[in-house]
This record gives sequence, structure tokens and C-alpha cells, in this order.
Amino acid sequence: MSTPYSPSFPEQPNTGQQPTGVDPYGQTSAPQPTYGQPAYDQTGYGQPAYGQPVYDQTGYGVPSAGPAEAETLRSNATAAMILGILGLVLIGWLGSIPAWVWGNSILKKAQAAGIPESYVSNAKIAKITGIIGVVLGVIAFVFVVFFVGLGVLAALLQSSQI
Repeated sequence: MSTPYSPSFPEQPNTGQQPTGVDPYGQTSAPQPTYGQPAYDQTGYGQPAYGQPVYDQTGYGVPSAGPAEAETLRSNATAAMILGILGLVLIGWLGSIPAWVWGNSILKKAQAAGIPESYVSNAKIAKITGIIGVVLGVIAFVFVVFFVGLGVLAALLQSSQI
């Protein structure tokens, strides 16, 4: 049925070409393969392929402990590192001693939980800065005691000579 609005197609001239889907030699052809990868059997998906050894399947930098515990230790390690740096620069023993103790505690907890040390590396920095701060504080205390004692001794000697 044709309407006045339907397109009318003129007769196509015969160019000698075969219509698509027809083999010009009269042979039947196999169906064309579909695009993309062929489907493979996925039954052994969790097993290592080609004789590769099985390793811990935790992935890149993800600790074997729970991610919440690992993130807690990581943020505590960062706080301990900041405390250690403040102990070196501003507050002395008030920051250095807690940074040393806290950093050491975080490293032990991470080792017990199976978390790699590289994941809580700031705790190691906190421990080191805490140790350095305590050593520098002890050296400063010894110098102060020495020079105050020297000043008191000089004052006593000065007063006895008059």
C-alpha cells in the first residue's frame, strides 16, 4: 500500500554484482566468527596459570589485616611522626619521648597484624625522631648542668678571694 508520503524507490540498475550474503561461486560458506575474544572456560580462575607459584593474594600494598585496622595504624603513624618532628623543633622531651614510645608501639602492632612495615613507615620516622630528640635533650641537659655548675663554682671562688 502506498501513501502520498511514503518514499518511492526507482528500479535499481543491474551492475552485475551479487547481492550481499550470496557466494558468487555457488559454494556454501561457514558462518563468520563473532567479533571480540572467544569465550574460555573459567573453571580454574582462582588457580595459578602455567605452573606459577601461589603467593599471598593481598595485592599492592594492601595489608593482610583488616583495612580499617591498617588505616588506623597508618594515621596514628603520621600523628606520631608529627609529634616527633615537633619534639625536635619546638617542644623537646614533651614530644620526643611520646613519639619514640608511640612509634615503637605502632611498629609492633603492625608486625603482629601482618601489615608491611612500608605501610606504616611514618612510625619508623617517629621512632627515629623521638630517639634523636631524647639524645639531643640529654646532651642539652648535661651542658646546662655543666655550665650552671661551672658558674656556681666560679662564683664561690670569686666570693672567697675577696
